Amino acid sequence: MDRKTPTVSDLVRRAVEASDPDGHDPALGRLEEQLEDDDEPVTAVENLEERLALAADGADYEAEDPTVAVASAIVLYLA
Repeated sequence: MDRKTPTVSDLVRRAVEASDPDGHDPALGRLEEQLEDDDEPVTAVENLEERLALAADGADYEAEDPTVAVASAIVLYLA
């Protein structure tokens, strides 16, 4: 079976869906928008945690937003 390496945007999309299945959290929507075009294979990213933090800053969410923290943790786990 030929498995494609997931991209950053793939994992962010999966994490946002898991964290907010109904799509009602605007902070998660902004986080996903920040990374929706990031088609780099996740295995090629040197510092994924930093990339997620920069995207979260760009999404202008409250730093203590628990849903964004959970989604970021899911991305890191899946990676």
